[in-house]
Amino acid sequence: MAKKISLHQHIRSLIYDQLLEGTLKPGQRVSLTEFSKLTKSTPTQVREVFARFEQTGAVKFVPKKGFTVNNLNKVEAIASYKFIGTLQEFAMGETVYSEQNLSKLKKAYAAIQAAKAPADVLKEELAFHELLISDCKNKIAPELIRNLKLPLYKFELRFIKAGQKSRSSLLTYNQIVSLIEDENYDEAAELARAHWRLSSMELSGEEDRHKDLID
Repeated sequence: MAKKISLHQHIRSLIYDQLLEGTLKPGQRVSLTEFSKLTKSTPTQVREVFARFEQTGAVKFVPKKGFTVNNLNKVEAIASYKFIGTLQEFAMGETVYSEQNLSKLKKAYAAIQAAKAPADVLKEELAFHELLISDCKNKIAPELIRNLKLPLYKFELRFIKAGQKSRSSLLTYNQIVSLIEDENYDEAAELARAHWRLSSMELSGEEDRHKDLID
């Protein structure tokens, strides 16, 4: 039986799809009316969901323009990556992994390997990370993680297109699955945090190189 998703989850998924398809771009105004039609809900309900997104920095409200997807700069993205890593380690520590969950993780890993287009790779990676925390006993941490990831998509896509992290990510995902299978849950959580820290390090390196050029 398929799990029923909330309006909050539905809208977040739609935003992600539009970002990856290029029909919605960071900084672009979001049509509450459009999302209301797509989700068959009222504009007021949609506005309430976007107000929740704003609290975690996924979107921001611009006077006379409305809600826009937050266009993070590198410094903001570095901080978000570090925070996601810390939150994911905590969330995985609060998760009980069943045989069914492990089987889904293995299938998700195989899907990442099979994906070719950068947008498809990113979708499968997001699905993998979602499975790592889907059964977390603490419901707040996973929601924060999902919302924080939203405006980071452009950095993740760029990493994938440039071939950065691709091989190391696959090795990391394989190791995480193996550690969970061996019931080494703390090590798996630490490795997941390291994965997100690597992204912050990649961006920090770019910032340092940029400063060197300016100096």
